[in-house]
Amino acid sequence: MSETKKDDLSVVVFANRKDFFISKLCIASIRFYYPDVEILLVKDRLNGDFNTATLCKVFNVKVFELGKRYFGWSAGKIFFLLNDKIPKKRYLCLDSDIIFIGNLLDKLNLETGDFVLHPEVYPQPFSDMVKSVFLDEEKIKEYYPEYTYPGFFFNAGQTVVTPGLLSKEFFLPSFNPDQYPYFRDQAIFPLVDQSILNIVIPINMKNGSIKVSTVPYMLWSVDFFKDPTNQSIEKFSNGDDHPFLVHYAGDVRTHIIKMMKGSEILLFFRKFYYSKLTNFEIRLDRIQDRLAAYKPLARILYYKNRVLLELRKKTKGAQG
Repeated sequence: MSETKKDDLSVVVFANRKDFFISKLCIASIRFYYPDVEILLVKDRLNGDFNTATLCKVFNVKVFELGKRYFGWSAGKIFFLLNDKIPKKRYLCLDSDIIFIGNLLDKLNLETGDFVLHPEVYPQPFSDMVKSVFLDEEKIKEYYPEYTYPGFFFNAGQTVVTPGLLSKEFFLPSFNPDQYPYFRDQAIFPLVDQSILNIVIPINMKNGSIKVSTVPYMLWSVDFFKDPTNQSIEKFSNGDDHPFLVHYAGDVRTHIIKMMKGSEILLFFRKFYYSKLTNFEIRLDRIQDRLAAYKPLARILYYKNRVLLELRKKTKGAQG
């Protein structure tokens, strides 16, 4: 466990009903290493609302409202980044499918950038794979002629950001915050927030309006757990030895934790979470996870909310 100072990083976890089973493990892993760090939870209710009261109570997590209930694919992260009403400090923004395996915040707090990114370096010309998960420089020139490759890309599942520094105007060619669906032209910006942030942040880094630091701090679960020695929680009990997070993007993610890679570590964090709950709360928690995994219900809730959003959009259009 590590101590944090008042001006240190806060953590923001973005969650929805379908992935809340792993959001709890993400937050449990953070609390294991950082009992006192501020943790904010941004809820996307597009797939249906979900009960976060128990998690918030036992782990001192605050639900952070961005003025909208429905975001869709990663839009909440951009709304958070554009928010100029919260303190201008740094926040580690995380997808739900992530766990800490050490004192990562200590490492990140040493970096001085307004944005701290995990770099992925690819040589030019870019392969089709790189273009599909980040961007095609030729295609985006029509929208962002000032963009040049800064020498790295980054996965947007984990980013240290300072909200309020980037202007809304930089996002408008690819993201309209006033109308759902918020992302524009997925053929040009294939992985929505990831493609957009890999354009907007380098542009602002180049023009000097923000300072960016790059440091390795993310490990892919698919590769990390190929090493048998990484399967045991004992290896990571000393938080100073492995100041990293593990990201499950592209890997198996299921509420049946035993089917996921690194299940021993995940089960440890679930046990840590359950140790804070009563038996009744544990039963309710498991029921919610099973219901969230029931696909027919998930589809009904999703389409209900999509219809609601479309009706609102038509109403606004009719009102001019």
